[in-house]
Amino acid sequence: MMCRTLATLVGSGTHDGNPISMVKPPAVESIHASIAPADTLLAERRALYSLAVELLCPDMGDSEVADEVLDSPLVRFHIGEALAGRADITLGELTACLEAPGTTRSAHGLPVIADARAHEPLAPLLRTIETQPGLRLLTDGPRFEQAYSIVEQGVLLALKVSPGLIEDLLAHVNLFAVLDPDTSHGLASASSRWFPGIVLIDAPATPIEVAEGLVHEAAHQKFFDFAITRQFLGAKSDTAEQFVTSWSKKSWPMEQTVAAWHAYSLMYRFAMDAGVAEGHCEVSAASLLPKAGERAAEIGNWLVAHAEYLENDARTLLAGLLETVEPLGFSSTRSTQAITGRLRLAPDVRVAARKQRGQRIVVATASIPPELYWVDPDAADSLQLIKDEADGLEVDDLVDRLAAQWGVVPEFARPRVSTGLQALLDAALIH
Repeated sequence: MMCRTLATLVGSGTHDGNPISMVKPPAVESIHASIAPADTLLAERRALYSLAVELLCPDMGDSEVADEVLDSPLVRFHIGEALAGRADITLGELTACLEAPGTTRSAHGLPVIADARAHEPLAPLLRTIETQPGLRLLTDGPRFEQAYSIVEQGVLLALKVSPGLIEDLLAHVNLFAVLDPDTSHGLASASSRWFPGIVLIDAPATPIEVAEGLVHEAAHQKFFDFAITRQFLGAKSDTAEQFVTSWSKKSWPMEQTVAAWHAYSLMYRFAMDAGVAEGHCEVSAASLLPKAGERAAEIGNWLVAHAEYLENDARTLLAGLLETVEPLGFSSTRSTQAITGRLRLAPDVRVAARKQRGQRIVVATASIPPELYWVDPDAADSLQLIKDEADGLEVDDLVDRLAAQWGVVPEFARPRVSTGLQALLDAALIH
């Protein structure tokens, strides 16, 4: 079970082997899919935001929130602000966010903002990424038309060079915007955890600049969706020492370090596919593509030495993308004491609907801000049965019901039930 509130986001294992060097492109999309296929990841992300809307919107009623609403970067920003207690939201306001970016134009399926009306709703985003005050979007006029043409070429280039990788990443990008070069002050590309799902790049001079910016920032979008739905970073990660980059001497906390390593690893894969090292694809002096493999290896070595601060899915990603790493230690399931008696759903706990058995579910407490929990399938089966009984449910009765549901004898069901119940008790979701 993993808990990570959207308001705060944007085991043990050690390795004593030789330093890692990035020598060949990892099969990124298959490693991502081994943790969660893209469609599963998106469905779980939507379930998370949907439950948040139910908790936060007084005008929700029996309405269902459309996927296009839940996928909007502006909607996700406002939900995050409400979860952090900085704003109130209504379903009507969230739905209106769909029109806020104004007109968009498609670059091979990627919506590119092409409307000056987008400046006002995206002003908070621009303030978070600007290096100097006054950052603006490029949305119309001859300069935009030229930039848009290069964006189209860049997206097409990316799809031709690394089709599997790019399609995997584009599933997590819902808006694309071009920055006005007169106000960007050298900011090549950007994205923000506060506005997940939108990628911004400086007005490009070449298609490869677009492709690089897309891979770089879309990698962060993929990572964010992993971090809020999977076992990546728990509270322990906040206590880890900071990573210091050799190239800039900047210090990064664990979350930023893992996100940067993931982005550099994907940029390295793209650079290898494009033949950057062999000179098949010319890049500018400012490009990070030639440096991506070296930096991914440097950060990866540090992360392997600090793997005890990562949760299981993050370790799977780390071991998979580095390829040469010995298997990292995984958090073992601890033994549980016998659980007996009558169990009830804790007060003010909201359980999201589950479309079919065998799925994880998201659960929320009515605290301010709410705490959101992912509950694994076995524990979810128990929680659903307990929730449906107003007077609670005896553990022995629960075991018998789940044994029948799972098609096993009660003796085999009891350890699975006990493990799930212990997790629910630890999170105070039942009592």
